[in-house]
Amino acid sequence: MRKEDAISIISKGLNKTKKVAEESMVDIDKSIELLVDELEVGDKVKLGNYITFKRVTVPERIYRNPRTNEDVLVPEHEEVKVSVTQAFKDLVNK
Repeated sequence: MRKEDAISIISKGLNKTKKVAEESMVDIDKSIELLVDELEVGDKVKLGNYITFKRVTVPERIYRNPRTNEDVLVPEHEEVKVSVTQAFKDLVNK
């Protein structure tokens, strides 16, 4: 989905103009920035009863490059895992 598509969906769903929907997209972008900031400080952010973002440390590993069959050492790093609740799954699978 492109940004223009999301703006159209938001404007129709909220019965608002596209300009108001575009302003909502700016709010969503800012919310995501705040979410990232919170993940940098803590290790878990829960959005309502639907989605949880959790920061996890991935240990150092050796991966094999499938093209060259060469072993590559990947250092320890942080990743974000996203999980959804059963309530969210039930909404999607109605």
